[in-house]
Amino acid sequence: MKSAKVSAAKSRVIIIGTLLFFSLTFFLQTTKAQESQEGPAVRDGGGTSLYLPIVARDLPRITLQPIAGANAANQWTLNWSVDNPDDVTGYRIEESKYADFNTLSNVYNTTDMTLTVTGTPSWQSVHYYRISATGAWGNGPYSNVASVAGSYRDDFNDPSSGWAMRRQDTDDIDNQVYYRNGLLVLEMDSSWDYQLASPMVPAPSGNYSLIMRTHLKGVDNLHAYGMVFGGDWNGGNCPAADYSTCFNHYYRLLVVWNGSANQMLMQLKRIETHSPVNNSGSGTALVDWRFVTVNSPSADFQTWQVDVNRNGTINLYVNGNHIATVSDTAYINDPYWGVFSATDEYNGLEAETDWFEVIPR
Repeated sequence: MKSAKVSAAKSRVIIIGTLLFFSLTFFLQTTKAQESQEGPAVRDGGGTSLYLPIVARDLPRITLQPIAGANAANQWTLNWSVDNPDDVTGYRIEESKYADFNTLSNVYNTTDMTLTVTGTPSWQSVHYYRISATGAWGNGPYSNVASVAGSYRDDFNDPSSGWAMRRQDTDDIDNQVYYRNGLLVLEMDSSWDYQLASPMVPAPSGNYSLIMRTHLKGVDNLHAYGMVFGGDWNGGNCPAADYSTCFNHYYRLLVVWNGSANQMLMQLKRIETHSPVNNSGSGTALVDWRFVTVNSPSADFQTWQVDVNRNGTINLYVNGNHIATVSDTAYINDPYWGVFSATDEYNGLEAETDWFEVIPR
């Protein structure tokens, strides 16, 4: 808001300065003509009295409306209003992947007061916008900033995409999250342990799907991986020393390997709280343990999908096959998500994810 006021003030100074210059030029030219034709100008106390008009106008101020959200085609529409549209010839819309606009990803120019944008799936899926009016006087002050979350996709080829451990069992903290040869790796060296990783990117504001392609490397009995969604975050450091800032609650899809060639155990649980002793999660099973058929061998890559609907309906799929439907609204509007891994009695787990998507529907 401060920057908008400064920009508006600078714009008014430029207009005033320009008008003063032209007024002074006109006065001097007129005075010179009068002196040559009618004698010197009227003087008062040995000097010439000069009266210049002070003229200023407010530049157009724009209000950018909240963005409704991305649709299934990964499109969203910007709408805005202007309080002083006189002499406006167009609008400049700046788009950035950064809230401070230190780098622009696109600049759009239009004479309309609406703009539809089609996004490209990326791990930088949050888009920020601000608008200024243009006219003969140049560019007006910036509007407020609005943002939207579009389609997310990470192939894990760029280690700066932000994935990190956000919560773990505190009995043993020898867990690691890292990138390796285009894969996201969750490594665990201890038994009876878990960890949760996330890039801390919000899901689209409407209905959306989470899809991941994951497998277990060097599998042992009851090694598990999964995904989480419906997580909270207060904006602080994540994780904090006491693990209080994020993922205090979430939904957890957990998939367990038990030695079967073409089946795995699956559970969907609403994690409601964590133990003050070892940070282990507890809550309510929404889909209790069941065997689901997967591609053989079961430790190989499988594609898991969760469809999240804002009315609370949650659908689960593996390799395109529907396996469960449940309804729950407790955390359905919390936007943070990630991946999960866990060990039982056997240590030495490595869960590798080939890609991860979060797409609007």
